[in-house]
Amino acid sequence: MAFTVASLMPINEFKSWHWIVIGIIVGIALASVRLSFPVDERDGAAQHISVARFVEKLHAAPLDGRPALRRIVVHPPRQRDTEDGPRRVHYVMGELLGANGTGGYAPFALYAETPFRPSRSATAPHANYSVLHFLADANRAGLSIDYRYGWWETPRMIIALWGGGSVLLIGGIWPIVLNVLIGAGFGAKQAEEAEDDLSRFGAGKAEAKRSAPAPQTSGWDLTEEEIAQLGAIPAAAPEQPSRLAVKRLASDAVTEPPPPTPDGPHEYRGEFYPVEKPTKAPGDRE
Repeated sequence: MAFTVASLMPINEFKSWHWIVIGIIVGIALASVRLSFPVDERDGAAQHISVARFVEKLHAAPLDGRPALRRIVVHPPRQRDTEDGPRRVHYVMGELLGANGTGGYAPFALYAETPFRPSRSATAPHANYSVLHFLADANRAGLSIDYRYGWWETPRMIIALWGGGSVLLIGGIWPIVLNVLIGAGFGAKQAEEAEDDLSRFGAGKAEAKRSAPAPQTSGWDLTEEEIAQLGAIPAAAPEQPSRLAVKRLASDAVTEPPPPTPDGPHEYRGEFYPVEKPTKAPGDRE
């Protein structure tokens, strides 16, 4: 059985933070690959020219209103081994008029060391004088050079653009598109299967828990030696129930005599029910 991410969790159950984490990982990977290949190693079609020819074309008169060099891009500096040892170098790209022999523009490139010297006999104003300073000075002197700095090639911008773009695309836009697709019915089949699967709500787990008997433990973890020692202890005598002193009662019960009943005739009177009334014996005086 092949292992896939979908086997762990359906794609429609991914949360927003899942996609954000995936976007961060993808962005870091893309930025790392991008930083590993500088622009000069990716550009293989440009014609490399010398610094002297570059300066010459900058000062050349336009041909039919077209400058000899255009769309010049100065990329961020990096360390590079040169004839004079490791140097801080700018990679310069642009278009050169008539470079391909057809009268049109063709890409060119050159390495401009820092400090930048227009010729081997020239001296740079200071140690940090770069080709960017030279182009700015040439425009202030009256030339109109079309150039710009490749800020998007700096390591910080590469990380921000590739990393941030991946987070925005995967962690922000893609979940919205996915929810729209699911709402449009593309995820209906998967939703029906999820409804039939009651184990999602814990029913299957609860039945499994009820069917699995819990292990019976006595609560006593004794070794054989301890059991033998317990067998050598004499058993305590069973406790006899205590006898309480019971007071013996006399067998002759005390009884009261019944009330005497009068002898002689009885007279019963009463309006609703008969009541015995005392009668006078003969010879009694009233």
